[in-house]
Amino acid sequence: MDCFLRKSHCAALIKPLAVSSRKKAIQIETKKDNAMADHEVLNTGAPLQKIIELKLPLPWLLTLIGSIALSVATMWFRGEKAAEEITALRADIKELRSDLKQRDLSLVSVDRGLAILTVRIEATEHKVKALEASKSK
Repeated sequence: MDCFLRKSHCAALIKPLAVSSRKKAIQIETKKDNAMADHEVLNTGAPLQKIIELKLPLPWLLTLIGSIALSVATMWFRGEKAAEEITALRADIKELRSDLKQRDLSLVSVDRGLAILTVRIEATEHKVKALEASKSK
């Protein structure tokens, strides 16, 4: 650099350039260090607070927690209602089973009656055939 002024003046002009370039280098290094620190926080599982502040905004976190809590509460109350309905269904099933047992018993008695009547009809038919056979002789 050609300087027409004295050496002290040239040095005074060059010095601020060197200082500003050092500041830029320091800022770049600081940004790299911060990025590495964030990366280390994520990998080591260190303070969760820093992740929440940097990666997940607080309103989003509160909204997410609120919606999950509302879903759980809704499922809880619907689950109680479903449990009551299931209890009512169990009672209905018990009543239907008792009705079926009674009908089965009545069907068994009807089947017995039919079996007895069938035997009597067969016996009567046999007697009628025997009488017809004796008359035809």
